[in-house]
Amino acid sequence: LVLQGGQAAPALPGAAGAFFTGVLAVVVAAPCTAPFMAAALGAALVLAWPLALAVFLMLGLGLALPYLAAGQMQKHVTLNTALTRLDALLQTAAVSRTTAMQPAEPADGDLYILPAEAEGSDWAGRSEGDLMRFEAGGWTAVPTPPGLVALVLDVPAVWVRGEAGWTPLGAVLGEAQGLERLGLGTTADAANPLSAKLNAALFTARGVAEGGDGDLRLTFNKAGAGDVL
Repeated sequence: LVLQGGQAAPALPGAAGAFFTGVLAVVVAAPCTAPFMAAALGAALVLAWPLALAVFLMLGLGLALPYLAAGQMQKHVTLNTALTRLDALLQTAAVSRTTAMQPAEPADGDLYILPAEAEGSDWAGRSEGDLMRFEAGGWTAVPTPPGLVALVLDVPAVWVRGEAGWTPLGAVLGEAQGLERLGLGTTADAANPLSAKLNAALFTARGVAEGGDGDLRLTFNKAGAGDVL
């Protein structure tokens, strides 16, 4: 935060500083954004949960961006920081999450999710899961709010940022209900809504310790005695 005349306001370190900065941002921004946020919140209450989650994520992202203060010197610095952060968080496609050595010649805009014990002049000492962006010859750590979805390009796979780190999208969802088609290694169609192209399949019984009973049953139902199974 920059005060009148360009003087920087004192800031608390760590999580406390981040929390109170967020509170200040909400207080300052709420009078101007309330008419727009009210409509968004109202829509979120009636939308399906994935869309509602996306609405709240965008609201949180907007409040987390740096903002311009009246009389602030060098406004372009704050504005450029906000635009860079928006570009990283709205189009989050990380090159890799397993590359441990800082690349020698990254392209502008490249994003990397750091693995444990990353190496390099700008990567070393940073935490596992940090999102690093390269631009204009330097690396910047991009704050990642919980719920951020990122596509990892070298796998490829979709990961979600949580309180404990990055988690595969499938593990976050936990279940997928109401699917009309599912293709494994091939394309499902109207005639074959469940299609699999593979060389082996494994079904393992869930044990008692995992909430099951140790049995493994496969059940096939057909509409009538004369139908094919």
